[in-house]
Amino acid sequence: MPKNWNEIETDDILNFHGAQTADIARYQRIMEFKNIQALSELRAGLFELQKTIHIVGDKAEERLKSVEQSQKSASEAQGKMNAITIALTVVIALSTAVYTWITWESLKVQKDSNRIALEQSK
Repeated sequence: MPKNWNEIETDDILNFHGAQTADIARYQRIMEFKNIQALSELRAGLFELQKTIHIVGDKAEERLKSVEQSQKSASEAQGKMNAITIALTVVIALSTAVYTWITWESLKVQKDSNRIALEQSK
């Protein structure tokens, strides 16, 4: 059996058929140590995962704030656009009413002019 514990392969430990209690105890200590190492690596990995999740969460929050600000800006722009559209609609409606009135007055004047011309020609 090798003196250095890390030279012993896991298969050698798992396949050991001897009855020597010293070897069995040594193998048990080696397996417990490997378990502790594996759990330590798992803990470190979980810590890194937690850190990454925090970073991703912070970045997501920043992006959500950015999107919210963009939506707010777009909403304000849409509000201004709606106000301009309403104002232009009112201007067009008033212009149409004025045009109709001017045309009506023009037709009245033309009708009067035609009547006067007809009376003078008689």
